[in-house]
Amino acid sequence: MSLIDEVLKADAEMTAGPWTHDSESRGTAVYSTVDGRRLTICRHTAVPREAPINAAGIALYRTAAPKLARAYRIQMEGLRWLADPCPATAPAWFEDATKDCPTRPASGVARYMQAALTRELENGDG
Repeated sequence: MSLIDEVLKADAEMTAGPWTHDSESRGTAVYSTVDGRRLTICRHTAVPREAPINAAGIALYRTAAPKLARAYRIQMEGLRWLADPCPATAPAWFEDATKDCPTRPASGVARYMQAALTRELENGDG
């Protein structure tokens, strides 16, 4: 199993995101903004200064890792086809990417890859 597959499998099995964090009287919490579940990662008495920084980092990674994995997977699939443009290397999304430009499939694949990056990495939700 590739690292991309591992990240996406773990993300699918865990509580849905996106995730955020805050500090409260019992400790610093990292939680899903979708269902409001809260996971306290440390108490203020353990590491008072580092708790909010660690919580912010965990929330960021928990939200960003699956987006990065999805974007990377699409880029690698597209690059594999661009390097060897044949039916055997066409990604699953090839027909969607090329339906508007059947005579210039490389342009469709490149536009699809760019749209995937924008969707996953520049927009608030992926």
